[in-house]
Amino acid sequence: WGEMPDIEGLVEEEFFNQVVTGESLVPFGVRDTKTAVLPIVNGELQDQVSDLEKLFPYFAERWEACDDLHKKLADMTLLDRVDYQRTLRKQLPTKKFRVIYNSAGSKIYPAKLVGEPWVVSNKCYWIETESEDEADYLTAILSSTRIIELVNPLQASGNYGPRDIHRIPFELPIPRYDSMIQVHRELSELGKISHQKVSSYLKASKDSLRKQRMQINGILSTEQSRIDEAVRTLL
Repeated sequence: WGEMPDIEGLVEEEFFNQVVTGESLVPFGVRDTKTAVLPIVNGELQDQVSDLEKLFPYFAERWEACDDLHKKLADMTLLDRVDYQRTLRKQLPTKKFRVIYNSAGSKIYPAKLVGEPWVVSNKCYWIETESEDEADYLTAILSSTRIIELVNPLQASGNYGPRDIHRIPFELPIPRYDSMIQVHRELSELGKISHQKVSSYLKASKDSLRKQRMQINGILSTEQSRIDEAVRTLL
C-alpha cells in the first residue's frame, strides 16, 4: 500500500467526515478527529456511487480512481472495505447520545458524544444510550479501576500485556441506568463533571496524547476516587 501513488484532486465538501480513532481518545474526552472522504449523503451511506456523478462529479471521479486502485490489491471494492461487516452503515444516521471507548489496550478511555455527526473507526467501540445522563453514567463506570480489574483477565494477551478489549465490558453485569437509584445518579453526575473538566483542559492543551492522558488522570483524581468507590457497590 505504501508504494501506491497518491490520488489528488478536488472533492465536494459534503463528503468530508470527521472520524474518531483510538488515538483520539482520552479519559472523558475526544482530543481530535481525523478527516476522511466517505460516500455519505444526508446521513446515509451511498451504495451506488456512480449515481452521484451528476450532482457530485469531483467526488465520483476521485472515488472511482481510489476504488480501481484498491481492487488491484484487495478482493473487495473500496465501499465493501470501508463498510466491512456493515460497521459504517450501522452508525448512520449518527445517534444523538453515544458512548465510545478504545478497542484495545490495558486501559479503557471512555467518552461521550452528544449530537456530533462523527464516524467511529474500527479502533473504537460505541454504544447508543437513551439520554445524556445515561451516557455520563456509562462513561464513569467504564473509567473505573473495578472495570479494568474485571476486563483484564478476559483479554487476549501479547508481549506487551492485555490487548483487545472488544465488547468485554458489556459482557459484565453492568446495571441499566435508573435515575431513581441514588448511586446511578451519583455516577452520572461524576461523569458529567469529569467531561466538563476534560473539555476545558483540552481547549487549552497542545500536549502529546500520552501526556494528556497522564495529566487528565491527575485532574480527575478526586472524581475518579469517588467513581471507583461507587462502582464497587455495583460490581
